Amino acid sequence: MATKWCPSPNSEVKVKKIRERSNKVLRSLWYFTLILIELKKFAKLLPNYWLAETPQALAPRRLCRQSAERERISEIN
Repeated sequence: MATKWCPSPNSEVKVKKIRERSNKVLRSLWYFTLILIELKKFAKLLPNYWLAETPQALAPRRLCRQSAERERISEIN
């Protein structure tokens, strides 16, 4: 004879705690999304030169590109 599963009195409490935790996580994700949206709106209002990279930051990329082009040209020759 198989015994039937009976929920313990604590099982309802556990389910409630899990739901509360998941609601907190969802709520915090929602707030984080709102913050990101607002930051994006703010960034659109900034002048373009504020968001542009400085020439010092672009120099290493330029050097890498130039060396890659030299390699390609040397392979062709």
